[in-house]
Amino acid sequence: MANLDRGNPEFGRERQLTKVFKALSDGTRQEILRLLENNQRTVGEIVGKFNLSQPTISRHLSVLKEADLVLDHRQGQNVIYRLNEGALSTSMRSSSASSAAARKPCASRRTAARAPPAEARAARRGPSGRAVGTTVLPERYHRRCS
Repeated sequence: MANLDRGNPEFGRERQLTKVFKALSDGTRQEILRLLENNQRTVGEIVGKFNLSQPTISRHLSVLKEADLVLDHRQGQNVIYRLNEGALSTSMRSSSASSAAARKPCASRRTAARAPPAEARAARRGPSGRAVGTTVLPERYHRRCS
């Protein structure tokens, strides 16, 4: 669970990570990142690759910039965008570290959200054959952290 204490230094890192995942959640932004993998491009060049308006592409670029996935600089009247090489790998390392720290060594819930086995489902049946009361789970589903 995320730490919501804004004074905590981890909060800023988690917030940045959320921005990265939001930026990567859109297919158009993913395509823009693929375009920028090989070389830098102007907004006009990027717009030319899509069937979208310039303001829409600019909005996508601003989300990518906010997530620190792309960098921009002015060259005359053009704004040129390029991929921020280290940002994505840094974000992924940060994500791995924070999720590993949040994980517990074992879970007290059933593994992999599978349905209980047939013997557990059939353990408590009424006269009509329908399940009655709670399902009795085999011991292997009752793992506890020690």
